[in-house]
Amino acid sequence: MTRIANVVGGGIGGVATAACLAKAGFEVRLFERSTELREIGAGIFLKENSLRAIEQLGQLAHIERTGAQLNGAELWSRGGRTMLARSIDRHRVFVLPRQELHAALVAAALENGVQVHVDAEVVKVDVTGSIELADGRSFHSDLTVGADGVHSIVRDQLGLGRGIRLTGAGSWRVLVEREAGDPSDTVIEYWSGRRRILVVPSGPDLTYLCASSRDDDVLTAGEDFDKEVWSEEFPQFSDLIGRIPTEGMVRRQHVKTLIGQWHKGRVAVLGDAVHGQPPNLGQGAGLAIANGASLARNIKAGNSIEAALVAWEAQERKFTEAVQSWSNGYDDLVHSWPLKLEPVRSALVRFIGSFPPTRRRWAALGQGLPDMLAARTL
Repeated sequence: MTRIANVVGGGIGGVATAACLAKAGFEVRLFERSTELREIGAGIFLKENSLRAIEQLGQLAHIERTGAQLNGAELWSRGGRTMLARSIDRHRVFVLPRQELHAALVAAALENGVQVHVDAEVVKVDVTGSIELADGRSFHSDLTVGADGVHSIVRDQLGLGRGIRLTGAGSWRVLVEREAGDPSDTVIEYWSGRRRILVVPSGPDLTYLCASSRDDDVLTAGEDFDKEVWSEEFPQFSDLIGRIPTEGMVRRQHVKTLIGQWHKGRVAVLGDAVHGQPPNLGQGAGLAIANGASLARNIKAGNSIEAALVAWEAQERKFTEAVQSWSNGYDDLVHSWPLKLEPVRSALVRFIGSFPPTRRRWAALGQGLPDMLAARTL
């Protein structure tokens, strides 16, 4: 008999997981509380772990066509002085608009027969895999997956969460029409005091800018993006900042999710519901995609869903939590470091980026290489 899976949440992680489960032979229902499947936001990084899953879904060509492949990364300190510069051409890294990735995953889900239910708010979840919607309808299944974000109803209904914490920082993120002088195949990250800007190509015609600062920085954390303040702090990018279409820009606070376990009974959670983190390693959505693909593989390989969920969590949790922990520490290093010791921070970053064990760990976590971590080569 064909097994049935409910997937709650129609964002990147949910759609990817639904597509992977359907490809593995499940009859899949995808539930999204909005009136349509859509994705908001700016650019998104895809690394080896997520690209492997996307390739298996037959959507790699779409990513290659709509994304920009990176060959290098540079990290600058105050005044534009280089702290680190490294090549990343040994492993694939693409940056593209989030909407393009979401569209590719939706196409894969539909091609594999996923049934999409929109305007479908899940209000109750049972450990057996059954869910109930706000309109009273119930859907029984062999497996339910919650990919419903930081404020996950699936996670909280089953008591799996341990809280959500603000890091004390937040980011403005936006896509800008690319012009000559913008990076074409390199990500540039520029730290100045407790403010940071990241600039990277996103697809063939756009530039992705992420500007982050502390929540208590009154000049940069208000309701509006102040181009003058950011241009004065980061003069190398003043032209790009001047081109930003600020209408509709929203600053989002950085959060981290704390969780007990990833599953209970025949219910699993993944994505931001499990590893919500600051956007410092470009791995939030990538982990959701990779973990969704791993979930489908583990269930396909075993007879018992409960046993497969145990094996899946044991397989993926160490790497996922290592990425989340590094991202949280990165946030503290950028936004909480004492200003008087800024030169010491630069020296520390150079050390981390050059000392072989920490350099390899940074590469493994940042580029989505769990095999490297598992092999204890770090």
